[in-house]
Amino acid sequence: MAADEDRLPPLHLSFPFTYTVPDPLPNAPFVPSAEEAEHRYHGLPSQPIFVVRSNHDIWVIPTGMEAHIQPRELRRVNDHPLNKVWEGNVDVAMDTYLVRTKVQYTSV
Repeated sequence: MAADEDRLPPLHLSFPFTYTVPDPLPNAPFVPSAEEAEHRYHGLPSQPIFVVRSNHDIWVIPTGMEAHIQPRELRRVNDHPLNKVWEGNVDVAMDTYLVRTKVQYTSV
């Protein structure tokens, strides 16, 4: 009889059960679609997968007779102030940190 007394009472749910998804925080990261994750970095030799974005822009797969995904390329940002201190300073520090923390990366 003690075992019966230890049991929880039955759970009663009313259906239809509804769940409201809360609005995301304004600064929350956005998860890309499977198509965007696969094609976002099309053209880069390392073929990285895009995992999260910081804005809510919707990526649309190109359509039409001449549709194609624009290949990405890595290049220096022209007149950014970081250019003056990047070579031999920031790049070395970033590489040292990433190697020391065993982060596998192909570009910074």
